[in-house]
Amino acid sequence: MPENDWRAVYAAGALDWGGHLKASLRKKGSSKHGYEVLFEITFKKSSMEAVGLLDEFFTDMGLNPKASVDEREGGDQYVVRLTRRDEVREVLEVVFPFLAARHEQAQILLEDVFPALDEGRHREAEGMVEVASMLDRVQEEGFQRGGSHKKYDAETVAGDLGVDL
Repeated sequence: MPENDWRAVYAAGALDWGGHLKASLRKKGSSKHGYEVLFEITFKKSSMEAVGLLDEFFTDMGLNPKASVDEREGGDQYVVRLTRRDEVREVLEVVFPFLAARHEQAQILLEDVFPALDEGRHREAEGMVEVASMLDRVQEEGFQRGGSHKKYDAETVAGDLGVDL
């Protein structure tokens, strides 16, 4: 990717004002402590060109975005999604200087969550609770459409794992 690619600014604006940034836990019996950390960046627009530009940008970055079309009566929705931790991190690193609404969320992910996972802190019960607390902060700094609340917060994880908060 060229150093001053204008598409980074476009992607930041798309993420700020209509993209979806997910960083959460889900139950997974095969993982050491019964939880897995999920990351996702999703863009859904009625403009094929807008989503196509993002898909092309991410592909040019060497990423593997998943593109799809949600067919609807009122008009199709074009979707591009990144779900791998390393890809979500790379996108956030590139767009971070240009984010406004999602700046704090991205900062917590880049400075706290990803380094904690890289260090393997989530492999210990106390560390998994620490990561869950960080993910709680990501949600607190963000905004959720429809008032949704995440299912597994630090308190729930701590209780499940027998760890004091």
